[in-house]
Amino acid sequence: MADELWEKAISLDGLRAGWHLTRAETRSDFIQDYLSVESFGYNLNTQIAEIRRQLITDAFEPRTPIRVEVPKGPMGIRPGTLLPISDRTVLYAFIKEIAPVLDKLIPPGVYSYRVKEKIAKGELFRESDALDVPFLKKDTIQAEIDPTDAWYSLWPKFNEKTKEAMSTGYRYLSVSDISAYFENINLPILRDIFMENIPSEQKIINVMMRCLETWTVKTEHGYRPLRGIPQGSNICSFLGNTYSLAFDRQFSKMEESVDIKYYRYMDDVRIFSKDYAIARRCLFDMERIIRKLHLNVQSAKTKILDEKLNTEITNSLIDTRIDRLKSLRDILGDHKQKAKIVAELR
Repeated sequence: MADELWEKAISLDGLRAGWHLTRAETRSDFIQDYLSVESFGYNLNTQIAEIRRQLITDAFEPRTPIRVEVPKGPMGIRPGTLLPISDRTVLYAFIKEIAPVLDKLIPPGVYSYRVKEKIAKGELFRESDALDVPFLKKDTIQAEIDPTDAWYSLWPKFNEKTKEAMSTGYRYLSVSDISAYFENINLPILRDIFMENIPSEQKIINVMMRCLETWTVKTEHGYRPLRGIPQGSNICSFLGNTYSLAFDRQFSKMEESVDIKYYRYMDDVRIFSKDYAIARRCLFDMERIIRKLHLNVQSAKTKILDEKLNTEITNSLIDTRIDRLKSLRDILGDHKQKAKIVAELR
């Protein structure tokens, strides 16, 4: 049925869920705008009803975001964006509906923005009166509302797969680097990706793209190039993850006929192989896909790493300090458990 997910997203509960996801994220914003967040929450029912009215009547218009310059190393900056509360509420309401559909298209080797396994067999959101409460605890939001696993639960798995590939004889790693990934995402191509994968959700696609087009940075002559998505929200990270579906399809298909291991987290693509010729082929295919997506490759960072040559993969990708921290955490955990047992015996 056409626009079925749209109807769920713009329902009162759908928009309330979008608000809770938005509020949970604002705690890590580049700029803390407590007044806007608290004001929206204290008038939640009125705000949600007005947003719904605008969406139903096609009167919803995205607002201008706040732009900040975020330090990137000692001599550089990257563009950061603070999205308006109402806009984020709408887009999060959309994402929590389309995420399960898109997740079915993503191969198991992708570890960014996957739908939680514990709710994959049923409804994405359990019916709960908690949606009516304007200020929920973050743990409740993550458990009851957030559709995707947090980065800190998936990134370790991504690195574990890297170690596993090396331990089973995949000595070569084909790597390339995309220059300014988020700033160069082509919006018409992104629209095509959504139209291909959720063709019955034209209304959701139209509103999402209207927001993204409005948020592009104007030139000094007032022109808005249809390129780039804001940085600073998980909404845009989700959209950036979706933009990489072309990688997933190409190399998942290649895995069926060639002995490679394909893993991806956002724009971090790792392709392992046992044969140098295959590694070169993967590198050429990777660059070909990047250019088809109208992105730019940093040639200086395009290379084949060889684990048997001075442990290049380990030195490049694996931070041994993480393993040390994990072991210390386990030791401290054991000591706390022992202290608890002793206290109970007393």
